[in-house]
Amino acid sequence: MRCLNCHRRLAPGAACPVHGASVPGGSLAGTLTLTDVPGVRGAAPLGRGGFSQVFTAYRDSDGREVALKVGHGPHHERFAREAAALRRVGAPIVPELLEHGVARGRPFLVMEHLHGQTLAAWMAALPGAGTASLPRIRELLRGLCSALEHMHAAGVAHRDLKPENIFLREGGALSLLDLGLARFHDLDDPDDSDALPPGVTPAGQRLGTPLYMAPEQCLDARLASTPADIYSLGVVLFELLTGAPPFVGSPEQIRHGHVSLRPPKVSERAEVPTALDDVLRACLAKSPLERFARAPDVLAAFDAACRATTALGSVASGEAVSPQQSLASGAGPRQVALLGLHTPLALDAVKAAIEPRGGLIARVRPGGYVIAFAESLTAEANVRAGALAARKLLEESEASAVLHLAELHVRVGASTLRLAGPALDSPADWWPQTWVPGETRVTEAAAARLDSSATEAVGRDTASLLESTSDPGRLRLLDSAASSASSEPPPLFGREELLEALTKEAFRSLSENVPGFSVVTADVGLGKSRVIEALAARLESNGQAQVIRLRASAPDVRSPDALLESLRASLVDGPSPLPESPRTSGVPLADARHAAARWLAEALRHRARELPRVLLLDDAHLADPTTLDALEVATLTGACAPLWVCVVARPALLGLRPHLGERSASAVRHVLPPLSPEASRALLLHLLRPAEHIPEPVLARLEQLAQGVPLSLVELAVALRTAGALRASPGGGWYIAPDALLDVSVTPLFQRLASRALDGLPDAYGGLARLCAVLGTELEVERVDAALRHLGPAEEGVGMATSLDAGAGLQRLARAGLLRPVGLGRFAFRHPLLRESIEALLPPVTRRALHAAARLATTGDSPVERHRRALHAAACGAHDEAATAFLALAEESRRAHRSVEAEQLYTRALALLPDRDSEQRARALAGRGRVRHRLQRFHEGLGDLAAARVLAEVRGDKALCVDLLLEEATARDWMEDVEGSTLCAREALERIEQLDDPRLSLRCTLARGRLHVRQGEWGPAARILDSVIEGAERAREHETLVVALTMLGSSLTFLERTEEAASRFEEALARCEAAGDALHLAATLINRVLLWLGQGDVARMEEDLRRAMGLGRELGHAQVERWSTFNLAEVLYMQGRLQEALPLARRAHELGVRFFLEHPVPVDALLLARIGVALGDWEEASRQLRWIEFHCPPASLPPTAVMRKLVELQVREAERGGGVHESPAWAALEDEARELASPDEKAELLLQAAWSAFRSRLPDEARMWLTRAEGAIASAPLWRTRWEALRDTVGRV
Repeated sequence: MRCLNCHRRLAPGAACPVHGASVPGGSLAGTLTLTDVPGVRGAAPLGRGGFSQVFTAYRDSDGREVALKVGHGPHHERFAREAAALRRVGAPIVPELLEHGVARGRPFLVMEHLHGQTLAAWMAALPGAGTASLPRIRELLRGLCSALEHMHAAGVAHRDLKPENIFLREGGALSLLDLGLARFHDLDDPDDSDALPPGVTPAGQRLGTPLYMAPEQCLDARLASTPADIYSLGVVLFELLTGAPPFVGSPEQIRHGHVSLRPPKVSERAEVPTALDDVLRACLAKSPLERFARAPDVLAAFDAACRATTALGSVASGEAVSPQQSLASGAGPRQVALLGLHTPLALDAVKAAIEPRGGLIARVRPGGYVIAFAESLTAEANVRAGALAARKLLEESEASAVLHLAELHVRVGASTLRLAGPALDSPADWWPQTWVPGETRVTEAAAARLDSSATEAVGRDTASLLESTSDPGRLRLLDSAASSASSEPPPLFGREELLEALTKEAFRSLSENVPGFSVVTADVGLGKSRVIEALAARLESNGQAQVIRLRASAPDVRSPDALLESLRASLVDGPSPLPESPRTSGVPLADARHAAARWLAEALRHRARELPRVLLLDDAHLADPTTLDALEVATLTGACAPLWVCVVARPALLGLRPHLGERSASAVRHVLPPLSPEASRALLLHLLRPAEHIPEPVLARLEQLAQGVPLSLVELAVALRTAGALRASPGGGWYIAPDALLDVSVTPLFQRLASRALDGLPDAYGGLARLCAVLGTELEVERVDAALRHLGPAEEGVGMATSLDAGAGLQRLARAGLLRPVGLGRFAFRHPLLRESIEALLPPVTRRALHAAARLATTGDSPVERHRRALHAAACGAHDEAATAFLALAEESRRAHRSVEAEQLYTRALALLPDRDSEQRARALAGRGRVRHRLQRFHEGLGDLAAARVLAEVRGDKALCVDLLLEEATARDWMEDVEGSTLCAREALERIEQLDDPRLSLRCTLARGRLHVRQGEWGPAARILDSVIEGAERAREHETLVVALTMLGSSLTFLERTEEAASRFEEALARCEAAGDALHLAATLINRVLLWLGQGDVARMEEDLRRAMGLGRELGHAQVERWSTFNLAEVLYMQGRLQEALPLARRAHELGVRFFLEHPVPVDALLLARIGVALGDWEEASRQLRWIEFHCPPASLPPTAVMRKLVELQVREAERGGGVHESPAWAALEDEARELASPDEKAELLLQAAWSAFRSRLPDEARMWLTRAEGAIASAPLWRTRWEALRDTVGRV
């Protein structure tokens, strides 16, 4: 008996102590007569169950009081099972079995008679709400866990554990009753143990008491074993603690609760330690594997929870979350981006474009809207959001827009932000008089907050349309026409094997005169239509057959018979008449369809015999049955015709017609898989052209998002271009801005799939899917459960999900195809873009509320957990917390040399930090500037460093100013801006004199060493760098240390202390490897070439340089690739391997022109000129000299000037006929090189002089130059091969 209100147990006929109502008691009517059972005499009935009745009786043989259990019907096997279980377990855990038999066709058991009461009766007598005290519960739990452990150890699972079957003996012992549903879990084949004749657990049967049944028992009793007893134990414990079971209602409602719903917290129902919530959560886990393994584990966890928790509360609901609390904080004046929009789009379409960026409709004006972007506290973030929304809106319609920035007063409303201010209420000052279709004007105020590459100038006439602004600009819809995606479809990567197989199948059918039928299935976006187009083109170009291409359409797009008519039309033309078509008037529709299919099949074979025929059908899952029948019948086994049919479709086709094509004489099926990693990378690089030097983490992120789906790669590339992620360097080279990935994710394909997936789910599971999308791509049951507990049932769009059990709900989403299991209690979205698309569909208020709940549910301290929490905090309006977290994570990533990740984190922090927080903004700008030049974003990096220095100067932070000057000097070094780098370094050295900062002093000492290296002063440089290394090791300054080690290795090489140099280089490499510092690892490898060059070790030189080239491409760093490529080209040139050197030299020069033309240096062009001379290509040599003259400043480094004069001299001699040797000029050049040139340059000069003399038929002078060259080659061994070849040539004269 239970109270109908609070569901506490009641004694028969008793009234509820809380609610006063009583429930009528039942009776034991219909009892058996005991005379039916021989050997016992009657007493009184004890109880009645679904299969049996129990009596108190006495044995005739000895008068002993016994308990007699008699079956209602012929349940012989079940009673035999219970008797075997009683014998296995034994008293006192269960009653002692005295006899087992059958009387008058009914089975019976004679057992020990127990004295005491059931736990159910004891609970019914409890006062108040029916809760027991913790000490008493602990005592009961100890006995119950001990009994269960004994039973499980005996190989028996009870499977009907409930208070009625738990007996409290007089004296305190505890026994378990009614083993009628017991299962022997230690049998070799447990399924056979349940596959017994009538009454014993047939498949799908639900056995047990609904209030206490485990989820697996509710679904199929055969699945229930010892974990089901742990679950039932949890239900009993829940009832002891709270007075009622976790799920109540009708049997079906209760079973639904066990299978799908989340049990309430016990701390929400009673004044108990909150730590017990975790104990009950583990007991009542939906998955058997997630429950406690043994009953004693439950007792241990119960004891630990009672010891650990002292805080009690009737309702411990956690931190409440409301939309008002989750809105952005910071009411008051704020810099808000205003987007004036003139568009024919409907309001819903406009909102769909702006809401994912945080936009809201602030005002409606004639022919358009004023849209405000105010979610961020920073002007930059709001203007960026407005620019991205403008690009999307103009992409989707014939719209015009203007982007403005103004200060508005912001107030937090009930569900959104309230805005007011002159720019909003009277927008005439910035609103255009005339709109230009397809353009977004940018006012001066907004342009100042955008990256310079985001806007472009407009003409005077256009500018006049914005009368109140000076120098207005125009937002680039794409990066520029030069990088816009081509209208031509990209090449078909990764499908060659399938195309080859299909081509062979077609030619086999045509050549062997045997019809074939091939089926290709593919999911959306995998490119099945592109495959069939390529196949058609390949077959048509061969000319062996007529190729007919058909495409099925949805019935609501075209007539249902449109495809059938197209097929008929393809058969009309031919040299001979077709068979007579069948008459279908008055024939039943089904018969008419069959007749039409047979006629079409015969007509296809007829035409194929006239001219071999290939029929390709796209989107066959939309085809009508008659067409598919006709194609299949046309290719049946036994037919003879050169005919091949290929249909491509989504997998649903084979779900509807699983045997399609199997009757064909030659049937083949193919499944189009996602692209391989290699093909995915090739397609991605093609789509992102002309950008190159894309950092590996950026490519990996895009590939991870796309998951090998070609359409996703295409749409991501388009989204990157639309977001302005492709940017141009001054020389015309293109690159990807990694932090632009923060604005790119959702693609049209997955927007459609997300909407379709949500529409197909019940409301509760749709809400759970939305919450999961907010939580992230990877999900854990515990985190989803915690987030659900922080949501209220009234939350719009997700409230119904709050009652679901997290584990069962995630399993349901996995069955729906949204998720996939990846481990115990762990799931992941089937596709990352699907998750992001579902989140993008959320209304802003719901999104904020879900992120607020997710934030509270994310409590770990690992970097991954901190990053998740920061994302949730930013999305729900906890901007201070998010900015602090992002900044800390960015610094950690920078120190770990994860530059792409660090840049993105700094960008996130800057979007949240208000302008007034100059200290943190300076720190974030400085950090982003440091990583940007390591990503080859030199100008943006310098801009960040300059902005940080302005803030530092205002704040009087002298140490930060010096630090930033040194960082700028490093950046300018990478840009080959020697003059700018030197100026920054000297200014830093002057300022450091006023400071007492050991770390900065160390960096300044390194700068001094760099200046000596630049001047070729190797001795002083070595002494300074030695001291830097010692200090950097003590201070644990990794970058200072490895740079000093590398420069010292180079200095020692020039000082001919080769063993010491080798040791320093090795140490630098080892430290870079250990720290994961790929940039300085590449720089060290490039510099170590000097050591190998002096030793003539060509193999090690090539190995180091090729490795550095690979690192440059992986880092997306053109300068690293350029330097390593140039050095390798020069090494090959020195050895006379000119054909190998030439393409490398061209590549190095091309990189210099495209990415570093602002500070051009002549060495790349000069190497091409030298190779041209060696190949006799005087025009190429002259062309490169002209390039140097036009682009390079006169103040080139002295050694470079010597080599330039060398090439000029050779070209001059060639222009005069090739037989002229200017001996005085060669002698003068030798004198100049004696002081300025390196050993290799001296050797080259002397060899070229010898060759010039030899060509001019001056053998004696040639031998003189060769003799001098032999001395130089001792220090430049790579030239020895060319010296020996020239010596032999001269010697033969």
